[in-house]
Amino acid sequence: MKITLKVNKADVNKRLDELVEQATKQVEVKGFRKGKAPAKLAREKIDQSKLQERAVQEKLSDAYIAVIREKKLKPVSYPKIDLKTVEKNGDFVFEAEVIEKPKIDLGDYRGALKGSLVKTKIWTPDKAKEEVLNKDEKGEKDKHEGHDHAKEDRKLTIIFDVLLKTCKLDVPKELIDREVNRMLSKLLDQVTKLGLKIEDYLSSIGKTNEQLKAEYEKTASDSLKLEFILQEVAMDQKIDVIDKEVDDLIKSIPDEKTREGLSSFDQKMNLKLVILKRKTLDRLEQLAA
Repeated sequence: MKITLKVNKADVNKRLDELVEQATKQVEVKGFRKGKAPAKLAREKIDQSKLQERAVQEKLSDAYIAVIREKKLKPVSYPKIDLKTVEKNGDFVFEAEVIEKPKIDLGDYRGALKGSLVKTKIWTPDKAKEEVLNKDEKGEKDKHEGHDHAKEDRKLTIIFDVLLKTCKLDVPKELIDREVNRMLSKLLDQVTKLGLKIEDYLSSIGKTNEQLKAEYEKTASDSLKLEFILQEVAMDQKIDVIDKEVDDLIKSIPDEKTREGLSSFDQKMNLKLVILKRKTLDRLEQLAA
């Protein structure tokens, strides 16, 4: 859906004055200590066009958040925003295209999952006991060394197939198109690095451009559906991640530089999502046993 965002000139000018004031305290003028130059000289050293742009962006962000809250929208990606007009009084009018989270019907996913791993002989309680008892002559194998990633992937494939068949939702076409374009762009980069043309690559795998795009659309659609479904399942199962879990994960990383890089708010939020997804997948495996 499209929404209109209005940014008042007076608000932009007020914020611009604040940014200029901050900048004058940091600018260096020959013959004066940092922040001690006369305001007029300091202002001459400042690129006010960049500060103007920043002021508009900040107020545009405020306007967007206000409309989202007012209309109780649930956007799932950054909006596409275009400047429509600048009114006579200097106010800016933008138009934003918002993609909302689709409505999800989880159906009886619990019932559909129950026993699905046992039925396919991927995992059973008896097999689990055998795995525990089946140890190397030199002792128990290292838990990481003995981990069967292929079996784990098969289990997840079964669970995902059940979820895709049971849960109902329509992913916005715009999201699918974005993901397909990302996948195609990545493929093009890889093919180019190999010194090939995309036409030659398609010929070598026996596919047309249309067939490849159709495959990517299916992959993108399923991938996006699963992301939304897992988020909904996490809420339905009341699965949450507390700050201590994130902090403990960061502390467990031996490399100090990596730990520091993960300590920002954005990185912690990303880690929280990763942990939430892992906990949700673990719960789904329990339901499917």
